[in-house]
Amino acid sequence: MQLSGEIVKVDEEQGRVFGWAYVFSKNGEQVEDHSGDIIDTPESRAALEDAYIGYVKDHRTGDLDHETFNVSKLIMSAFMTDDLAKSLGMTTEKEGIMVGYEFNRDTPEGLKAWETAKTRGAFSIVGRGRREAIDA
Repeated sequence: MQLSGEIVKVDEEQGRVFGWAYVFSKNGEQVEDHSGDIIDTPESRAALEDAYIGYVKDHRTGDLDHETFNVSKLIMSAFMTDDLAKSLGMTTEKEGIMVGYEFNRDTPEGLKAWETAKTRGAFSIVGRGRREAIDA
């Protein structure tokens, strides 16, 4: 599984970025991802959530262009849905996976990934997954 995300906040001092790793709904409308996938049923949302929880439990690392690995570490995450936001007393225009990563700027690879992420305004994560069609 390879996902890319939009950075919405950068903490220069701590070497951290925060943003959306995956968005499946925006303003109540379904979002089609770069692979043409749409998460539009309770079953597909549950499958995505299960896959992402597997990533959080077993991997938690970020990469540079899906080629240079272990340059950042997951430090926070939420599978954000409208229901979860409401239960927390919040609202959100997006539903999907919110993340925060801290970059290892002590290595040349980590520093390059940090500078690249800030310049692009995006980051990438890596894990293993298997894509399956879900019958609704």
